[in-house]
Amino acid sequence: MITQLYDFDALYEKRLREENQDAHLEVAVGPSLLVVVCDGMGGAQGGSTASRLAVEAILETVKSLSEEPHDEGEVLGRAIASANEAVYQAAQADPLRLDGMGTTAVVAWFKGLRVHVAWVGDSRLALSDREGFRWITTDHTRVQALVNSGHLTPEQAENHPDGHILSRAVGVDEQVEIDILDPLDLLEGDTLLLCSDGVHGPVRDGELAHLLEGDITEGLTELKKMLLGRKSDDNATAVVVRIGASQDTIDEEPEEGSPEPTPQPE
Repeated sequence: MITQLYDFDALYEKRLREENQDAHLEVAVGPSLLVVVCDGMGGAQGGSTASRLAVEAILETVKSLSEEPHDEGEVLGRAIASANEAVYQAAQADPLRLDGMGTTAVVAWFKGLRVHVAWVGDSRLALSDREGFRWITTDHTRVQALVNSGHLTPEQAENHPDGHILSRAVGVDEQVEIDILDPLDLLEGDTLLLCSDGVHGPVRDGELAHLLEGDITEGLTELKKMLLGRKSDDNATAVVVRIGASQDTIDEEPEEGSPEPTPQPE
């Protein structure tokens, strides 16, 4: 099953933003593993509040529904819908501070050698396996919608000034459309990356692919250096999961020299 988690918190203390609006979670739910990355938006306090509320609601819903027989994709859909309700209601209750807040959310639920994925917004999940590196999720942005409709090429979209304007976000409206993938079957050695746009924006796909090929601890150290050296004021959060030999439980002890897993949301 899962042999190791690696993550680093957002580098907000060395960026122009004074507050970290990302939140993430890696936690065992029974014999399974739940990983969540959220990137909040909406004012000085709204973004961090939205991402935190979303992470908490997703975890609570998955925990409660995992105790009974349910389709895993349905559980993730209900979890993000619950997050949407929590963020929306909080904004309605405190419009002076939190009006218009929202967050992205990408969720991966590992059960054995199978992963279930759901998302809203432009936080992403990538898979690096024998076929190479590729994004599994598709951004919910205005520019990506233009690419999907054929009005822009992927090359034109790459540096488009409106590239990060979301077409969907958790908590902005009373309801939100959620994308849920068919489950992915994984093999030993497969590596998955969940990240906010503060990672996949400044760093090219080829660079991320290279960083995931070898030792993950070294790769994330190099990724930190890249992000700190590039012109971006965005928060950056990444979680990497590498699949090891099949086993009954999730390893909780990190490899020597690797970052400690984060069991609770920020």
